[in-house]
Amino acid sequence: MFATLNLDKKYTLTRFRAELGFSVTQYIRHVKMTEAKNLLLNTSMSIGKIAQILKFYDTANFSREFFKEYAVSPRKYRQLNRLV
Repeated sequence: MFATLNLDKKYTLTRFRAELGFSVTQYIRHVKMTEAKNLLLNTSMSIGKIAQILKFYDTANFSREFFKEYAVSPRKYRQLNRLV
């Protein structure tokens, strides 16, 4: 991809980190976790379906990553924050 765009990969990734303060991988993880919160609160989709939509390996992996980010499981987050 970088070659197609005529970009130096190392330079581009270094600039990304310098400008935003975190790596591309960290940014993607943050975007996925933000979308996970949105889906948990605003849909009735199962946690497994949300994990699948967000391209996690499996539900357990999604739950671990969500817990790392928010110190609560996806199920508990939905229970505590849903306005229903």
